[in-house]
Amino acid sequence: MTMSTWMMIVAVLLAPLIAVQVQKWLEHYRERRGRKMRVFQALMATRNGSARVSPEHVRALNMIDLEFSGIRLVRKPKPSAAEKEALTAWKAYREQLNTPYDRTSEEESKAWARRCDDLFLKLLVAMSKALGYSYDAVDLKRDAYAPIAFSNWEDEQSVLRRFLVEVATGQRAIPMEFRQPVQA
Repeated sequence: MTMSTWMMIVAVLLAPLIAVQVQKWLEHYRERRGRKMRVFQALMATRNGSARVSPEHVRALNMIDLEFSGIRLVRKPKPSAAEKEALTAWKAYREQLNTPYDRTSEEESKAWARRCDDLFLKLLVAMSKALGYSYDAVDLKRDAYAPIAFSNWEDEQSVLRRFLVEVATGQRAIPMEFRQPVQA
């Protein structure tokens, strides 16, 4: 047999194996991108105001380290430059979230919250770049929608929870007023 015949036999035998491996790689890529997109979508959906303390938002934040850590080649995952930028932005934001501040000082509370907002927007911008989008911080901040009713609802729930905790711990009593029944 000639060399070209042997090459043809090898090609016929290896072609299905190569096709299967390429298909597996493509499925893995789509799955990884899908997981990253779900994290990004959850953060985009909850980027405004009080939604940042929702379980969905916190869960998505905690998945960033896992989903943006890069492709595992041999042992250690190898993140791309854009993924590294997203991880760096997440570390800065996480550090700010874990920074204690004087909650009794309105000025300090506002400064802490502003810093959180800035770092969170930088995180979203970095994640969008890693996913092939081109959002900037101004668009992300300006284009979010949050009805006033949601904010009012959260405020009312907070007041109610505080009241119930104070009643349950004995710090406050439930106010009652007794009235004479109206005689007809």
